[in-house]
Order: sequence, then C-alpha cells, then structure tokens
Amino acid sequence: PVSGGCAVRAHVNRAIMAVFFRWAGSLAGLSMFGAFLIMLSYLTTPRLRRHPQNLVFWLSFSDFCFAIKWVITALYPGSKELEDNEVACRLQAFFGQFFQLASVAWYGVIAANLIINLRRPFTNTAAYN
Repeated sequence: PVSGGCAVRAHVNRAIMAVFFRWAGSLAGLSMFGAFLIMLSYLTTPRLRRHPQNLVFWLSFSDFCFAIKWVITALYPGSKELEDNEVACRLQAFFGQFFQLASVAWYGVIAANLIINLRRPFTNTAAYN
C-alpha cells in the first residue's frame, strides 16, 4: 500500500506540474506579446528612439527572451527527448538565467535613471550613454 500511495502521489504531482507549466507558458506568451508590441512600436516610430525609451526597449527585449524559456517549458513539459539533450538543456538554462538577470538589471538602470532625474531634474542623463 505504501508504494501504491507514492505512485498515486507522484502521478498527481506530475499532473499538477503539467498544469503549472501550461499556465506559466500561457502567461509567458502574453508577456512575449506585450514585449513584442513595445519593441515593434520603438522600432517603427522614430520619435520613440531616444532616451529614456531606449532603456524600456532593452528591458522589453530581455523580458521577451526570458519568456521564451517558459514557453518552451510549457510546450514540452516533461519531454524526455529534451531532458536527455544535454546541450539544449544547458543552453536553455544559460539563456534563461542570463535574460532573467538582464531584465532585473534593466529595471535597476531605469530606477537609477529615475532617481537621478528626480534629484537633479536638469541633469541630462541621456549623456550617460
């Protein structure tokens, strides 16, 4: 009875994780769509291509690339082929961590830019590029 209970629990846990990854992937898809719209508007509207909108563009790019990790995970949950492919697994892990850190770093840059502009409103922070 103990091993049967563990098997049922493992099956339930896998089912819950599959639902979680589907939700995470769906939300990541929405995030990718929003980031894509921001990047598209930046690239197609010349007057947006200036400071501080360039910071928001790079934040959106980082968010878009980070969301790819969750979309891949949602499309292939528990895929044995992907788990066994060590190169693909390591690449996804590396780029997921890189773009997650890049996204947080861009938030930090935007916050620093905002603090500088609030403390010294006549400072040209565009010159810091």
